[in-house]
Parts: sequence; C-alpha cells; structure tokens
Amino acid sequence: MSADEIRERIHRLLNAAPVAVLPGEAPSALHKSIVKAGILPFLPAPAMENWRFLLMQPVAGHSHLGPPKLQLAKGTRMQHTGGAWQDIRGRTSGEAEALSVTALREGIEELGLDISGITRLFDAGPVGFISANTGAEKRMWLFGAQMQSEDCLLPADYELARTTARRAWVSTPEFALQVRADHANIILEAARRLAEAL
Repeated sequence: MSADEIRERIHRLLNAAPVAVLPGEAPSALHKSIVKAGILPFLPAPAMENWRFLLMQPVAGHSHLGPPKLQLAKGTRMQHTGGAWQDIRGRTSGEAEALSVTALREGIEELGLDISGITRLFDAGPVGFISANTGAEKRMWLFGAQMQSEDCLLPADYELARTTARRAWVSTPEFALQVRADHANIILEAARRLAEAL
C-alpha cells in the first residue's frame, strides 16, 4: 500500500466518524508542540483484566541486550513541504499532519492495522514516556482505537515497518513480563479513561 493510499484510507475514516475526546485537560496549544503520536488498538471486556491491546515489539537495536519488550505503536508527525511529506525534525516549516493522522498511519505501518475495523476512535491527549534511545522524557499524543475483533489486521503479506519485529494482542495480566514499564502505565491509565467513556 502506497503512502498516498494510506493517507486516503485515513482521511475516509476521519471524515466518516468524529474522534471522541476523552475527559481531561488537553490544551489545544499543545497540538502544535507535540510531534509524536501513538495508537492503542483495544478490545474491551466486562473485566479490565480481560481487555486486549495490540502492541508492537521493536527490532532489537543492540542484540546483546536481548529483544525489546512490547510497546505502543508510535511515530513522528509529518509535514508537507517542498511537495513531499517528511518527518518533522525541529521546526515545522510546512503543513503539519493532524496528530490523529500520525497515530493512524503508525497503526497501519507498525501494526498492520486494518483501520476499517475501528468502531470508535478516542483522543486520549498527551502522555509522557521515556525515549528508549536517549533516556530523555518525551511526550506523545495518544489515540485509543476500539476494534471490531482481533482479526482487524491487513493481509499477512502486508509488509510491516522495518522497525517492527512482531505484533501481539496482550491483556493486562501479561504486562509485567511482556510490556515496557512506562508504556504499561500509559496503557493502564488510558484503559481506565476509555472504560469510563464506553
């Protein structure tokens, strides 16, 4: 699927159904300053421990450290400048894509998410995380995507981003062993807020 086809699918989805904003403070001025966005595909259940979340495992950057744990799919916002889309690095000099577009694009690229299987998209606002590369504190804008089923994935021959080693549906009892600690905390807090909104 080409970058243009991905953008077209995303715009069709966003035009068909508005994004539900979760309660909480998220000043609109922050939209301009945040260049990372993430997506949390989920399947709710009556008990929180039975909720399922689709996460990705990054490719190991340093094999001697072992495989990284599962984490949220996230990436850098893009801008349209000079007739092409490119990651925002530093100042924005062109038309920046909406954070919801960044999150959905990362869901497609890193998770192979079939966004036509999203029943509701939620804006969970900005969250803090620790950069695995630098250890620095960063912020991303998080979106929750309620899915129809675990099967809402693109065909097996869809090539995931080179940064994705694998993807997996997990539930909260599996978090301690399988999920990055800072991302586990983000997911649990987002799930609590999502449960209140459902």
